Amino acid sequence: MGAPESPRAIFFDAAGTLIRLNEPVGTIYARQACGFGLREPFSEELCQRIDHSFRRAFSRYEPLVFHEPDHLRIGKLERDWWKRVVKATFQGVAEISDFGGFFDSIYNLYSTSEAWALEPGCGEVLEELQRRSVRVAVVSNFDSRLPCLLAVLGIAHLLSAVVFSSGAGFAKPDPEIFYLALDRLSLRPGDCCHVGDDLEDDWQGAIRAGIRPVLYDPAGRYRQAGRDRIEHLGEVIALLAT
Repeated sequence: MGAPESPRAIFFDAAGTLIRLNEPVGTIYARQACGFGLREPFSEELCQRIDHSFRRAFSRYEPLVFHEPDHLRIGKLERDWWKRVVKATFQGVAEISDFGGFFDSIYNLYSTSEAWALEPGCGEVLEELQRRSVRVAVVSNFDSRLPCLLAVLGIAHLLSAVVFSSGAGFAKPDPEIFYLALDRLSLRPGDCCHVGDDLEDDWQGAIRAGIRPVLYDPAGRYRQAGRDRIEHLGEVIALLAT
């Protein structure tokens, strides 16, 4: 693919690439539910059951995409979407007497640093890219909490754009969400690369948009895959000379 010798911009996925959960979803859900009438004792086995159920529930729903110009309306649609996912997570797994209170607390929690942290090397890499005048955008299947979350985590000032699916009206791997990011930065596909941890959403999505893909693979699961691949965010800097 005709990538420039020095990309003018680098796009990053959010969850699993620039930011990561402090604990598994099942652990956070179970601990938080204890304060809202969880009807069984907190245990590691319960955390694992909830985590597995969340993954199943999350995969059954379409991505967070809403064709709605009203930002207040989008916020309500996002909450309703997540409420369905969380309710499906606990169905047949555990009971909570005050589900409404629990959901409000967990929804707010996931917009804070109590739930999220920066991926190792994230801040340093973004600062180095800024020093080199390489623009950075986040392109993520996320909701409207993302910009505030990135600000809370201290990296918003290092970003030229934050494009998230619920506001964009498209979700990765649809190339349209990448085109929107390109438009906001007044760039062409060949001007940048996209770094993300998902083979379909990030790798294939970037290819469909004509953008050079880079797979973020910190666990080393795809070492034999023959792809442009990094295991630490610090390796992004080497992309500037390739």
